Amino acid sequence: MSSMSPAVGGSPLLGTAPRRRGSFPTSQAPYTLLPTSPTKPTAPPPSNPLSRTYAFFQSEKSAITSNNRRPSELGGLLTSSAALVAKSAQTTTRKMPLLAIVLALGTCFTLGMVFKSEETARGLKKLAWLTADTRIQLTARGRPVVDFESYAVDEEWSCNPFKEMGKLVIDPTDPTGNYWQPWDEECTPSRMMTQLHLASKERKDGSSKDAKGKPEKRQMRKASKSSKPAPHYPWLVNATILLQGDSMERLHVADFCDFVGGKLVNVDPKHPASPPTYRKPMPTIIGQDGEETIFSIEAKRKRREKEDEWEDRPKSWFYTRPWYCDVEEYGATLINVFTWGMQDMEEVFQTEEFFHGPSTWIDRFRHITLPLLSNLASHLNRPQILHPTMIELASGFWDLRGFTEQDFIREGIERPYPTDSNLPFGNIGEEREKRWVGQMEEAVRLVAETFKGEKGVRDGPVITWRTLHIPKRNNYTPFSRAFTIDQLARHTLHNLRVSSLATHPTTFQSAKKQIAATLGGSAGDGEGEVDYGFDERLRVTEFGKLITGQHLYYKDFLHPDPIPGSWLWGDILLYELKRAVGRVGRSVV
Repeated sequence: MSSMSPAVGGSPLLGTAPRRRGSFPTSQAPYTLLPTSPTKPTAPPPSNPLSRTYAFFQSEKSAITSNNRRPSELGGLLTSSAALVAKSAQTTTRKMPLLAIVLALGTCFTLGMVFKSEETARGLKKLAWLTADTRIQLTARGRPVVDFESYAVDEEWSCNPFKEMGKLVIDPTDPTGNYWQPWDEECTPSRMMTQLHLASKERKDGSSKDAKGKPEKRQMRKASKSSKPAPHYPWLVNATILLQGDSMERLHVADFCDFVGGKLVNVDPKHPASPPTYRKPMPTIIGQDGEETIFSIEAKRKRREKEDEWEDRPKSWFYTRPWYCDVEEYGATLINVFTWGMQDMEEVFQTEEFFHGPSTWIDRFRHITLPLLSNLASHLNRPQILHPTMIELASGFWDLRGFTEQDFIREGIERPYPTDSNLPFGNIGEEREKRWVGQMEEAVRLVAETFKGEKGVRDGPVITWRTLHIPKRNNYTPFSRAFTIDQLARHTLHNLRVSSLATHPTTFQSAKKQIAATLGGSAGDGEGEVDYGFDERLRVTEFGKLITGQHLYYKDFLHPDPIPGSWLWGDILLYELKRAVGRVGRSVV
């Protein structure tokens, strides 16, 4: 099949029909720049108690600030300094204990003022990134590292295997033989899909096999004599995972459902949980007689006819209509909503068999995702669906197709587009990049604010972003631009996380201004802004990077095979879900 030949449904981007310790995941400790200078001869200690104490204070203060330690340690330093003065004064004035007390209190006040004046002037570049709860891991340039943690995490989560350098172990004949193996032997691979898959097989035929394919004698743990078998993963019970993206999300959900023995359902227009037909608001034009004009009435009629036609395209329902996977054993639900990228491409896509309104990512979230959740919560009698446990977002491949369409149209080239053209492989363009970033930021903020937690927006569910992999050569998703837009998304997400430090409830005021300056004025100082909590809610998953290069295991130019593709995605999903349910790296409730 040529790189531009359409798949069923009118677009190759649609693919085929469906059928897992320390607080720093990528940086084990903050970077510290240590001065290197010739050793100076040691000066004799001063004999005056106050001078001796001042020297002690300066030495300890330097150690604290250079190692980015908590401000509370400076308070302890002042206390220690005062105690040293008191001891020195008692030694030299044993008959005047009152003098010792006065000296101690005076020294504490004096040193405190010295510290305040010096550090106010210097700005304490590193200390400014502290909150009252933790320290932020910094690069050598004094900026937050990628994947920084806002809160300390337990030993189990100190090493995220999917963020570590390693290799993808592949066995196309056995799903359980596929996993990401970090080169660091102390970082254990996360293989939660294996347990779920084996449990599914066990329910089917009463037997299971281990990772090597040998019969495994294992029973599900019994909760009690009268209850059902206890689940292997309690954090999966009643979980709702919302995924809004493209065909990658759809295929991942379908394959995951198959691996774990779930029930996969297409929510087509005839399904009771299907959102209502989207009706684009049309302006009402009033004539001089005070009545709506014929032109206005006719425009509305034609629009309704077009939208009705889009609804009656059953050949594409499998591809662009919502799907959900019901993992009945756990009462868990995975829900997928399809999008065509961030921008409005209705004019280009409306004649395609796969298209139906609305067109933009945000409009589809508002008019399809939200009513779908409400309908499914009622249809499945699972009210928890209204409050997703975790959300996966993605966009990029259809944005790239949109850019390709724009480029060919600009050059006057009609479909079918030439497959040997290098036109789509050029620069995306600064204007389009800036516009896409703005649309992406708006989408992520909308999702974050829509799904709040019990204590507000910051307390809402974790939001993950699926990164892009590098496809084979084709015009619709050119590999050069796929890399660029993925890098752009990562940069944007990191900036969103850093910006939330300014609205963090325990961030020092001095730090808020520095955060704004670091982002080049793209964020305020946190005053009066929504506290989205992106620093602890927003996470970038590495599916795209880990599957890149495995073109031998692609079903077409874009979509990886279920093995190892969807299996790897499932391992990452379960790792992030367990972390999310356990509130790892989150503020204490």
